[in-house]
Amino acid sequence: YTQSDFASITHELVVPERKMFIFGTPCQIAGMRNLLHNRANVVFVDLICHGVPSYNLYLKYLEYLKECGLKPDAYLETQFRYKPKGWRERYIYNTDSQTEYCKSQDMDPYFLMFEHGFCYSKSCYECPWREKSCADIRLGDYWHEKYSDNITGVSMAVVFTEKGKIWIQELLSTEACVKQEPIRDYTECQQTKNSKIPAFWEDLQNDLVSEKSLGNIVNEYVVPFDKRRKITRALKKIRRK
Repeated sequence: YTQSDFASITHELVVPERKMFIFGTPCQIAGMRNLLHNRANVVFVDLICHGVPSYNLYLKYLEYLKECGLKPDAYLETQFRYKPKGWRERYIYNTDSQTEYCKSQDMDPYFLMFEHGFCYSKSCYECPWREKSCADIRLGDYWHEKYSDNITGVSMAVVFTEKGKIWIQELLSTEACVKQEPIRDYTECQQTKNSKIPAFWEDLQNDLVSEKSLGNIVNEYVVPFDKRRKITRALKKIRRK
C-alpha cells in the first residue's frame, strides 16, 4: 500500500555470509537479485503487487488524518489491513497513540484511491514483473472463490525456483496448513496484466501536490468510478441469481 525504502538497509544486505529472507515488491526483489546475484544463503520473496501509489498520496493522506483529529507528525501507527475486522472486509487503522481512526476501504480516501489504481507510480503501469518474477517465492492473498467462506485469511504462495520449493516443503513439518493447488488459481484471482494509465494521471498528480484537500480530490477522480463499479457488481450478482 506504500513502498518501503531499501536504500537505508542495502549496506546490511550485501554482507556475503549473512543468511537472509528478503521481502519486497517484485521490482525491489528484481533489483536486489541483480545486486546479490544467486547467493545460496539468500531467499528472495516478492509480493503479489497491483502497483504502488504515489508517495504524494501518502503525504496528502497525513493532512487528511490531521483533519480527523490525529497528530501524525509526532507518532503514527498504520495497519493497512486491520485483521480484527476480518480478512475479506478490508479496513485501514491509524493511531497516534491517543486517537484512533478505523474505516473500511469504501470510506477511506487512501484505500479508495489505491483500489482504483489511478495514482500509481508511472512505472507501475508498465511493470515487467506482473507476469514473471525474480523471486524464489511470491506471496499474496488467496482470493479464489473456494475460500470465500474463510474469515481468518488464506495466503497464496507461488514457487518459482527449486530453492523456493524446498522452503515451502519445510512448512510441511510444522503446524502450518499447507495445501497444493492448481496454478490456474493464481491467474484466475490475481491481476496478471498491467492496468492502463488514466488519461487524467498528470492532472491527478498535480492535484496531489496542490492545496486541494484529499476529500475533494477523491470526489473528483474516484467517486464517479466507484459508484459505477458498485452498480456493475450489483448487476452481476442479480444475473447470477
